[in-house]
Amino acid sequence: MRDRLTLVSLGVVSMLFAGIARAAGPDTATVLRNLHEANQMQMAAGQIAKVQGQTVEVQTFGATLVEDHMATEKKVVALAAEENIDLRSSVPAPSDRMRQLTSVKGAAFDELFAAEMLLDSQKILAEAKTARDKTSDDRLKFLLEVTMPVLDAHHQRARALVDTFGPSAIGAEAAKRAAAKHRSAQ
Repeated sequence: MRDRLTLVSLGVVSMLFAGIARAAGPDTATVLRNLHEANQMQMAAGQIAKVQGQTVEVQTFGATLVEDHMATEKKVVALAAEENIDLRSSVPAPSDRMRQLTSVKGAAFDELFAAEMLLDSQKILAEAKTARDKTSDDRLKFLLEVTMPVLDAHHQRARALVDTFGPSAIGAEAAKRAAAKHRSAQ
């Protein structure tokens, strides 16, 4: 009986320790919901770019975003199902930024798209790195590890597009909005 009590006590202690270790890192459900939302937004932006992009570079980047984030989304949905996490509640509503993307035409679209994708890719990449480095969930860590090179490639491609188009009033405005949002979050 005493051995049984000791085993139960050890089990409780190890469960508490695992809970504390997990609490120190990001919540798997939150990370998966954030990834799901980012995938949805990037796929929507990519679809818009495929149609409204004026340059082949923007159109192909849009197609790449759709394809890559669709592949990532399958992995996110699979892990969420394994973890019994409902992602349906995290589907984002169209943002003002997405509405602005759909309303801009011509070269201004390409400039705005490049600037927005650069800002988004910086944010998504930073959040993924932080979650990867702090999570104790091995399956989530693996998902983030295999996703990071894709996110980095998107960031590099968006950077190249911004460099190609040069600074613009629209791009500068997007950068100002992002900086203001970052300051208000701190």
